[in-house]
Amino acid sequence: QLPEFQVAIEELEKMSGLLFFPGLDKKECKNICETHHCKLMNFEEFTLYLAGRKLHSAKTLHRLEKVMSELKESGIQPDDYLLNLYKAKEEEIMREQKVSVERRRSEE
Repeated sequence: QLPEFQVAIEELEKMSGLLFFPGLDKKECKNICETHHCKLMNFEEFTLYLAGRKLHSAKTLHRLEKVMSELKESGIQPDDYLLNLYKAKEEEIMREQKVSVERRRSEE
């Protein structure tokens, strides 16, 4: 589990010789594993996470389709979050393409 690898920031600074976040009051820092559940993701969770990042940064419909086809090829079913993200991103890209076409037409 990840908590086994957790190191206090003071220890990390001492071992590395670097000063991290000099303006931060380290006494105010909370244990990240208590606030964000330091749990390892399994392969499927991690693949869905990466697919979400790829969908979020996609700029073309082709890229959206590629991400979804990669998921399908790996045998992983997209969850509701991913399906909603796909739909929203698809609408955004189509809207941007429409604006771009209209802009080019008006410039002619």
